Amino acid sequence: MTTFANLHTISEKENVILDTKLLKRLSQDSALSSPPAEYRLSLGSLPETDLELESHSALDHINLESSPLNSSEVSTISLDLELEHLSFPSPVLLKGPFQSAQPIVYTKTFPQTDNSYWEDLVNNFSQRYQDAPDLVREKLYDGIPSTYRGRLWKIMSKGDLTFLETLYAQLVNEASPHDWDISLDLPRTFPRLEMFQDKDGPGQTGMRNVLRVYSTYDSQVGYCQGFGHIVGVLLMQLEECEAFCVFVRMMESYNLRTTYLHNMIGLELRIYQLRSLMSAHLPKLLSHLDAYNVKTGMYSTQWFLTLFGCCFPLPLVQRIFDVMFIDGIDVTLLRVALTLLKRNEARILQLNQFEDIMMVLSNRLCEPYVEAIGDIITEAKMLEQTVNKKSLSVYTRRHELLRKIFDRS
Repeated sequence: MTTFANLHTISEKENVILDTKLLKRLSQDSALSSPPAEYRLSLGSLPETDLELESHSALDHINLESSPLNSSEVSTISLDLELEHLSFPSPVLLKGPFQSAQPIVYTKTFPQTDNSYWEDLVNNFSQRYQDAPDLVREKLYDGIPSTYRGRLWKIMSKGDLTFLETLYAQLVNEASPHDWDISLDLPRTFPRLEMFQDKDGPGQTGMRNVLRVYSTYDSQVGYCQGFGHIVGVLLMQLEECEAFCVFVRMMESYNLRTTYLHNMIGLELRIYQLRSLMSAHLPKLLSHLDAYNVKTGMYSTQWFLTLFGCCFPLPLVQRIFDVMFIDGIDVTLLRVALTLLKRNEARILQLNQFEDIMMVLSNRLCEPYVEAIGDIITEAKMLEQTVNKKSLSVYTRRHELLRKIFDRS
């Protein structure tokens, strides 16, 4: 079982190391300082682990020609995310709401109670999206009514594949090597929701079954903390077999799986992309966070591992799910993250204690906006011209280059 509870840094720059066994040895051999334990990032009340972020700033001394790739050393990756001496093209400046000094007025173009539209969309989604993609996306961003939410999630993700349903029926009664870890985490996942409070109730039973089957289905990933928050959101709208099918599609078709591989390459990339976006569009906030040693991975790791499920209000999480199946998980997560960071920028800039900043970023980012969930989603949509697959691919290429550099170091 891979856990990610203590993702934090001790360096002045952003760095990532992705080998837990090596980290354990480093923590024993080196005198590493870290923030107090009570301020370390955790997934809700999940137990702490030895996974930490270490710093290496050796890029200045790397000679790619004289440093052949040593495959035995590839397990440790350190990425300096502020390599100013590397020449990269500047990112496109934001053209969305972040630059506008004018107040944003939000309007509802479509009524939420238009059941006839939603019924037709459920029955003819492919054709309706092909004929009028902008109309469908606008409706999705307005929020899917609960009556249709689960069915549309399943349709948009293409989670209605017969072979997955058959596979689930074959594996549901098989034991998993991760049964013990799963059973430990079940009561810690959405503990305040009645649906998941009873050990033998339908909520925990369904979550246990889905997580066990997936850990058997994908033995390379197995089970990871954070899965429960994603599966739990699906189970609120779908039957357990359907939730499994959609979860598999999210992992495989939406490239979520790389986030949970042993080298955590997907998580590393997502943190790098967020920091790069903040550097381009929220430089003052990023500089303030760096000044108090609040690194991007400290607060964003739980966002990306649980798709905000462990720390954002459930209505907002459901609205995020409504649009991520059509726009992509990575794009949607980064748009929402950037939107909330911008909304809280002035508030965070007034804080001058590490503990206070971490409290806001980890648990209280949405508190001032619980009545404005729709506005958050609308602002996130307004970033589509600058935070999209094409723009993120620039950061992906830079990240790949940095990995190659440090692989050879």
